[in-house]
Formats: sequence, structure tokens, C-alpha cells
Amino acid sequence: MQRQKRAFFRCVHISRRKKPVPPCVFLGRGAKTARNIVPFNNVSEIGMTEFSDLRRMMVDGQLRTFDIQDPAVLDAMGRVPREYFVDESDRALAYADRAARLREGNRSLLSPMVLARMLQALKINKGERALDLFGATGYSGAVLQDMGCRVAAWDPDADYRTRMQQTYHASGLAEIVVLDGNEISGLSAHG
Repeated sequence: MQRQKRAFFRCVHISRRKKPVPPCVFLGRGAKTARNIVPFNNVSEIGMTEFSDLRRMMVDGQLRTFDIQDPAVLDAMGRVPREYFVDESDRALAYADRAARLREGNRSLLSPMVLARMLQALKINKGERALDLFGATGYSGAVLQDMGCRVAAWDPDADYRTRMQQTYHASGLAEIVVLDGNEISGLSAHG
């Protein structure tokens, strides 16, 4: 029996329904049962509305169905564009329930489910301060900021700190403070 590769597919099921079927992620056996599946060949084929559909499906299909009930966590993860925080080559799988590997497989972003469970367990309130250590590309910091926290983020790798800062500015999250090098010892200055 052949093992199936994980792949991102767009469902283009043609049926009697007049409404188009939204893009879907089929992993493993699901791809066998779907009819008329066309894989995306590159990320440029995926539009912004399709990413928002994938984000909604991640919240409804992965998080809500596995006991994530905190509305702040669900809302934040439904709004923060995870595709901005993964490597360009991995954007098509940004919303799959798996950790997203970063740069040569040395580091990865937590899977959406793991991050959501951690945030729910913290019982975060608006206005609280959060320190995102080893923030990599900054996705967890962005979700914390969307939940109403004042966020400071730090990563020991200068390339990740630069990428984090650029991603925050590009996605309108400039109020997140990215700490440089040894600034972590002076956090009280950032409130």
C-alpha cells in the first residue's frame, strides 16, 4: 500500500449546486475520496479571499472541534494571517494542522492546534503584557497582540528578529516591540 504525500488541493467538485465549493485542504485519505481535485501548482494561484476561507476552516474544523472554546483565541486565530509568518514555499499549507518548518528545517512554528491550546490554558485578559520568547517569525506574538496583549518579542537569531519586524510592519502590527540582542534583560523599559 502506497503512502500518500501530504498535499494542498483545491476542491473543484462540479455538482448540481450553483454555489462554488471553497478551497479545501485534503491530507492523507481525504484526497482519495474527493472527486475532481486539482492541486495548486504554486502559491500565486491562491488569492487572499481563499486564505481567509482557509483561516475560517482552520478555526471551524481544527480548533472548535477539539475543545478550543475561548472566543478571544478563536477570534484572534481567525483574523491573524498565518500565511505571512511561514516561508514563501510553505504558504499553501499555512493552515494545515501541522507545524510549519522554517528555513532548512531547523525551527518551526507551532501547529495551530498546539498554539490555540496553549493560549486557551493561559486565560489571557486584554491589556496584559506578554513576552514572546523564541518568537521565530512572530505568529504567536501577532495572535497575542490581536487578543489585546501588549507584546514584546525576542528571538536569539538576528535574521528571525529582522523578519519578525518586517512582517509586523507589513501586516499593520507595528506596536509589537521586537527586542534586539541583549535587550531582554531590560524589559521593564518596554512596560
